Amino acid sequence: MTRYVPLQRSLHNKAGYASTISMEYAAPMTTVPLVREELSHVIQHMGVAFQKRTHGDNTESFELVGLQALKPNENLFVLPDGRWLGGYKPAFYRAYPFSLEMDQDNAQLQLCVEESAIKYEMSPSDLAFFKDETNLSDHMMNFVKFLEKALNGRKDTLRLMSALQEANLITPWTITYSEEEDNKPVEKALNGLYHVDIKALANLEPAVAATLNRSGALEIAYAQVFSEARVKGLSTLQKVHDDLKQQQNKVDKEPDLDEIFGEKDEFFSF
Repeated sequence: MTRYVPLQRSLHNKAGYASTISMEYAAPMTTVPLVREELSHVIQHMGVAFQKRTHGDNTESFELVGLQALKPNENLFVLPDGRWLGGYKPAFYRAYPFSLEMDQDNAQLQLCVEESAIKYEMSPSDLAFFKDETNLSDHMMNFVKFLEKALNGRKDTLRLMSALQEANLITPWTITYSEEEDNKPVEKALNGLYHVDIKALANLEPAVAATLNRSGALEIAYAQVFSEARVKGLSTLQKVHDDLKQQQNKVDKEPDLDEIFGEKDEFFSF
C-alpha cells in the first residue's frame, strides 16, 4: 500500500531516490487520474472515463480517469518487468514518488515522498533530495513546480467535471469482457465507470452548451466520447499480456501500440 511521508531535512538530508523507477507499483491500477491539459496526449492510446470519488464529508463528485484494463486490479500498460508501455506517461505517474499533501492541521501543503522509494544509502546514479543543509536540490525544486502545476490542473479538472455533472451529461458506463472459466468463455462486466450521455450532449440548450464551451468542460466531454474507440484495443493488449505470461514474463520486444490500437489502418482510401 502506498504511504507518503513528509520530506524533512532532519531525516532525509543525506537521502534520495532512484533516478529510474519501475512502474510495478502501478500494475494493479485499472484506472489512472488525469487532468484536462493532458487529454490530447492520453486519448491517442487510452480510453477515458469518469469515476466517482468520495470526500471526507461523504459527498461525491466525479474525476477524470484513463482506462488501463478491462479487468479489476490490472494495468495492461505496465509490462511484467515494470516498464511503461506507451509513449506518453500520465502526470499522475510522472509525479511519483512525490506528492503535495495537506499537513495534520489541514493548514498548508507539504512536500511528501512515498516511503518505500526513500534510499538512505545512495548509489552514484541516485538523486539527492537536498543539495545542502537547508536547500532542496535543483531537480527537486523543478519537481515541486511540476507538482504545483499538476495540483492546480487537478482542481480545475474537478471543477469542470462538476459542470458536466450539473448539466446532466454523465451516465453509467458498463464495459463487458470475456474471461475463460473451466475452459468456457464467461461474460463479465467492469463496473463503476461513467461516460458522456451522447443524446444529452446533442440536445444541450444553446446557452448551456456555450457556457460549457467557454469553461473548457465541453472539451473534456468530446475527448471522452472520441476516446471510447480506444477501449477495443484493450482486448488485444490483454492477449499480449496473456502470451507474455505463457513465455514466463520474458519481454524481448515491446508490443506495437500503433498496431494494437489500429493506428496503422488506412481510414480513408480513394
